[in-house]
Amino acid sequence: SVIFKSTKPADVDPELPDPVYSTIDATLCYGEVYEWNGQTYTATGEYTQTLVAANGADSIVTLKLTIRPEVAAVEEKATVCYGESYTWQGTTYTETGEYSTTLQDENGCDYQAVLSLTVLPEVAATTETVEVPFGETYTWHGTTYAESGSNTITLPDAHGCDYQATPHL
Repeated sequence: SVIFKSTKPADVDPELPDPVYSTIDATLCYGEVYEWNGQTYTATGEYTQTLVAANGADSIVTLKLTIRPEVAAVEEKATVCYGESYTWQGTTYTETGEYSTTLQDENGCDYQAVLSLTVLPEVAATTETVEVPFGETYTWHGTTYAESGSNTITLPDAHGCDYQATPHL
């Protein structure tokens, strides 16, 4: 509380005590409401109310209200391969979608966080049949084959997702 020296106007009863001045400092998050003596306050500013004590003295109270600015939503985008999962804010997701949660900033004020998750479609396995003359070799995706048979290898697609490829010689 801050007390200020005051003088009584001439029309005030000289028998009444001097008014008492005090200040309330309050800080709220964006969107919150401050209620005081039947009044609702939603904007930063200084507000004064005069209250009368039982002894007839005025009590002049100033509310210094600060409303913190709105915290912008945080947006995150992520992409995972088919069959993979993505963990965000303590929850694991496996399907394409938009997910949101409410978080708190360093002042304890709420804000929204939004995840846009894309799960890429499954890449179909590929099979290639190749006839190679006896005694010759065949090079496929960096591997050289010299014998008949099937050899399945794992390859990355254009997004870096693995898929199975099998050459039949």
